[in-house]
Amino acid sequence: MRAIVLAAVVVLMSAGNAAAAPAADAILYWAPPDAPAVLRARTRAAAEARGAAFVDRSPPAPKPADASRIVAAITAYDQLRFDESLALLNEAAAELDRTGAAGLDVARLAELFLYRGLARIQLGEPERAWDDLLVAARIDPSRRLDPARFPPRAIEQLQRARDEVASAPRGVLRVSAPAGCVISIDGAISGDGRAELPHGAHWIDAACREHRPWGRRVVLDRTAVEVVVTPAPIAPPDEDEALIQARALGAATVIEVTILAGAARIRHRAADGRERARALVTADGEVIAATVERMLTPPDIVREPWYRKRWVWAVGGAVAAAAVLIPIAARDTGPGDRVIRPTGLPPWQ
Repeated sequence: MRAIVLAAVVVLMSAGNAAAAPAADAILYWAPPDAPAVLRARTRAAAEARGAAFVDRSPPAPKPADASRIVAAITAYDQLRFDESLALLNEAAAELDRTGAAGLDVARLAELFLYRGLARIQLGEPERAWDDLLVAARIDPSRRLDPARFPPRAIEQLQRARDEVASAPRGVLRVSAPAGCVISIDGAISGDGRAELPHGAHWIDAACREHRPWGRRVVLDRTAVEVVVTPAPIAPPDEDEALIQARALGAATVIEVTILAGAARIRHRAADGRERARALVTADGEVIAATVERMLTPPDIVREPWYRKRWVWAVGGAVAAAAVLIPIAARDTGPGDRVIRPTGLPPWQ
């Protein structure tokens, strides 16, 4: 008796659990690095609330120039560890041509070359030190050295570099970029992409929405130099990649959330490629989360709660009948047949 009732209860509980299971096994999320972080957070919360796995396939954010090396190099210089300071500054300078000095403001960029020049003065490299001091003066001509911290020779060399830069010919650097790009020249944001600068090396960084970082070192050596920014667009994975990842996860169905151009494309697909639902909504965290939750909700829950289904009531009725009849049957367990006679009659009748 107890085993039958227990089995029925397990059946009913299994029905409830099956109805609560998500309609997709995983959420495959993709967004460009500059997409608002709240979109990812809301999508992940919606997945976890329904018990679906969350997989972020977004490309990593670009790595800007490392300002911490410059800070560490300045500390090493102040502590008279000139070899260590120079090594750190060489590492930081090696990234500039790749990044266009992205992540550095005017002061930090100028300090990179200023302290490298000062370290080279201390290490007996006057010619290379002079080149660095010229670059530092070109980037930040207003920079002066504190006599309490720096030797007279360093102060004199920087002043000479500032004087030479002030008398050097100048030109116009024009940067053309797609709409929506933020242009920085030598660490300073340029609203119109135009700057009048001394002749010499300069660094350009372009941050464009949904495009890969673009950075260059440019030599301004004439009246005007035109630079055209051509950042590569960041494209989401194709459809086949999503299905391959779904199969690798062992997922029967997945929901793909792709953020691009201010919109979110959301698709519910089986691992064999068959599409079950799709939506195109604005790139808003609440809208995306609501759409994902709706796709994760199993159809059974939407149509009819499990406890209202006829077969569930049939099982419940069977359990109730078993609970009444089985104890009655259990009382008549003796051997042989029994005859029931009415009382008060003669024995021969």
